[in-house]
Amino acid sequence: MKKIFQNEVAVIDAGEINSALLNTDRQYFQGNLQKDQLISHIHTLDNEIGISDYKEYAHDDPHYHDEITETNYVISGKVCMRILDTNTDYIIEAGGVFSIPPGVKHVLKVKPDTRIIFFKSKSVNDKHTLDFDSLGLEEWFKDEEF
Repeated sequence: MKKIFQNEVAVIDAGEINSALLNTDRQYFQGNLQKDQLISHIHTLDNEIGISDYKEYAHDDPHYHDEITETNYVISGKVCMRILDTNTDYIIEAGGVFSIPPGVKHVLKVKPDTRIIFFKSKSVNDKHTLDFDSLGLEEWFKDEEF
């Protein structure tokens, strides 16, 4: 049963998480969530923790944050992160961590079967999405060999 934990010990069952990830590619474990989701979560303003599960080759929307630092741990699979202002690519494989400070415009493309745990330093909605097409990222995304 889905529950919102606040100021109490919280346990989110692996079965609940895995079941939810069959129907969606992202769930939050902790944060000040504004949208309903499939699993229980810990309510807090301090930070956000969640999981992204990519079953197919995909990309996230290009974006940046005003206030938060976004840190990601790649559990499985492989990620290519591009810093948009410099067109610098970083390849991160399973077991690797990458952290993006506030204001840094970035985009990710991920191999199939990639799973990432993400941590955000505050639980605020400060995400600014950028238009993928206007940034000329089509060729970058087509290159699946990274």
